[in-house]
Amino acid sequence: MKRPPGSMVRAVVREGLLCFAVFFIIFTLTHSGYDESEAPYQYMVARQILTAHALGFSEPQRGIFKVAPNGRTYASHEIGNSLFMLPYVLLNVQLERQLTPRIGQLKVRLLTRFLTASLSSVYAAAGLTLIFVLLRVFFAQTLRAALMNALILGFCSYYWTYSRSLFDGLLCATLLCAATLLLFLYGRSGDLKLLVLAFCFLGLGFISRLTMAIPIAAAFFYLGLVLRFNWKSTVRAVIIAAFVLLPFFAWQAYYNHLRTGNALISAVQTYEDNGLTGDLRTHVLGLLISPGKGVLVYAPPVLLALFCFPAFLRRYPREALYIGMIGLAWLLIHAKLGNNWHGTFGWGPKHFITIAPVVAIPFLVCGRKVFRSPAKMAFAGISLCFGFVLAVASIIGNDHYRLEFANIQGIDEHHIVWSLMESQTVDMLRSSSRNIARMFVSAPWDVVPAASAMDQHASNTVNVWLVTAYHEGVPAAVVALAAVLLLSLLICCFWFLLRTRPAGHRMSAGYQ
Repeated sequence: MKRPPGSMVRAVVREGLLCFAVFFIIFTLTHSGYDESEAPYQYMVARQILTAHALGFSEPQRGIFKVAPNGRTYASHEIGNSLFMLPYVLLNVQLERQLTPRIGQLKVRLLTRFLTASLSSVYAAAGLTLIFVLLRVFFAQTLRAALMNALILGFCSYYWTYSRSLFDGLLCATLLCAATLLLFLYGRSGDLKLLVLAFCFLGLGFISRLTMAIPIAAAFFYLGLVLRFNWKSTVRAVIIAAFVLLPFFAWQAYYNHLRTGNALISAVQTYEDNGLTGDLRTHVLGLLISPGKGVLVYAPPVLLALFCFPAFLRRYPREALYIGMIGLAWLLIHAKLGNNWHGTFGWGPKHFITIAPVVAIPFLVCGRKVFRSPAKMAFAGISLCFGFVLAVASIIGNDHYRLEFANIQGIDEHHIVWSLMESQTVDMLRSSSRNIARMFVSAPWDVVPAASAMDQHASNTVNVWLVTAYHEGVPAAVVALAAVLLLSLLICCFWFLLRTRPAGHRMSAGYQ
């Protein structure tokens, strides 16, 4: 197979960097400025690694931590997200030393919290950029088509909402996008370096969330498909992949033993109700179509991908089987989970954000051909518009705050998942419209007493850091300047990206 010429590689790198900048700026502009996932606890682990050079704590900690058999306290979640936080911890420690004597501990804490939370924008922007590159290089889409598809995926689904959540599932989504891109390119070129890199990303995903074992199994299956199960070639590729994964599996076994005393049992299995005890029939329907937790409701590109899958399978059978295996296995495994099957306090089906970009690929590739007729185009347009409106509503509001408020109101989990009038989606659409109204008229707030004053204000108005910063005392001129600078940068990046190549130009087919 031909290798891509140097000019093509440079073009892809340039486009990718500009694309990343575009998405990162958008996600930064629409970020809440803080994080309400379990990430603060994972940040504690990263800080402990950097400052105390230890994985555990000598004293019990609140949150996702448990006391291990050796008497020390360790995080129940895996370590991947903490490792990616290490540069931010290093920066924050330096800022605390330099700025605390000058501006005070409270303001420094707000700054470091904002910087750490912005890592989710990096994850989300990187994931969409990788999908953009995949569409450009592997599927030979025009720049404008690939960019439009990436925008649809990012902003017509709940992917946008998770761009402001430092959830380790979002990290795994990015790692899975990287591995998928490299695997597909390996299938075309046979370049072993791509194979090694792909399984490195899968290994990083595995030590971040154990369910990444599903994409790993699908990747081995894909190797067999692209090598046509030729035993010599397949065995060679499988051995290389296994050796790449070995350090990650060894680490996980060691970390499991450290926390639970058993190399095969992770601490997260003992911390949450993650046993395979769920009702498969009810939970499959809930994860697919329930008003409050259905992935087809929160991610319309995934819904449209179902209609495109037959066409995608005919044209790209190996890639389709890889994607189908990930999607089906992911659905069944999570449907079998106990009370945590839908992600509990997450926005929509939280666990599915990890695979949403990959399982949407059939629509991104074949959507224009499948949805050609006026009726089908109308259906696709309405679905995507609903996804965009719901995503905007979730950006205006605060899903975690709304779930806390629902608990106070006595609305149970069944209604949040299944009720048409009290589901998470309908509640967010209603509450976000009230939030906008409060910007112009006086109206009572939906109060969660345990929430801070800042959280209450953000969750009852517009939950974007620019608005919150102004409310917290940052001068209006500073807020306006930050917004203008970011918007100007966004326009420049868009302009440079769209003029990279003439409209209609496709990547060379030489790498195919």
